[in-house]
Formats: sequence, C-alpha cells, structure tokens
Amino acid sequence: MPAQDGGLGSALVGEKIVIGPRHVAVSKLLGEGGFSYVYLVKELADTAQGGSMNSTDHRASGSGKSSRSGSNGSDGKSKRAGSLGKDQQKAEMVLKVTSILSRQQRDIAEKEAKLLSRLSHPSIIKMYDTCYRTVQEKQKR
Repeated sequence: MPAQDGGLGSALVGEKIVIGPRHVAVSKLLGEGGFSYVYLVKELADTAQGGSMNSTDHRASGSGKSSRSGSNGSDGKSKRAGSLGKDQQKAEMVLKVTSILSRQQRDIAEKEAKLLSRLSHPSIIKMYDTCYRTVQEKQKR
C-alpha cells in the first residue's frame, strides 16, 4: 500500500463508519496486502433499531473503491453472528478496503465485487454491500 493510504491501516481501527445501510465500528486490522486492508467490524446495535449516530459517512462519493471497499474495492463483509435484535449479539463482519488510483483499477474492483456477490459457498465470504469514498489528499506545507 502506498505511504499515503488515505487513513487506512491501523489508523482506521476504532472508527465508526457507514457502509450502505449499516453502521459499523472497526474493531481490528486482520491483514493487509498490496492494495487492500482487511478489518474485523461489528455492526452497531443502535442502527438496527433505526437510531441515528454521529459517525463518518463513507457512502458514494465518486471513487469508493478509492479507499473504502470490500472485494478489491467493495465492502465485502461476512456475517458471523446472527441478525441484530434488541437482545441479540452484534453481527461481526469482515470489511475489505482497497485503494484505487485509476479508472482501470476501479473497473476491475467493480467486476470482482459483482462476481463475489454472485457466489454462494460455505467457504466463501458472503458479500453484503459495496460503497465508494473519495480520499482528500492533505496539502503539503
């Protein structure tokens, strides 16, 4: 991953973000590769009941695969605990975030996300959603 990772890596741990209809808290960095980071996230219970919360909204902004994504650019998440309810356990999911710097990379990520969304097998993570976020580069002084 380039040095300018748009606030990814371990810096994202502890953040509360919005991915489609889901509000999640980033719990742990699970791993990283050349272009992506993989995190353990937990769905926040107050969103299951329609409550609002103050969090960073990472929904469509133009290049979501630009930084917040999950299947080489899409937010691929795997639900490990049942659905949320008032007295139920929070859902744990996997979030894949990919940095994309060109239109070609975005196209590839979108194709991968589309393919992953069609797959159904116990050994393959189920994809729930994708989103885009444009990262604003900090100006050098």
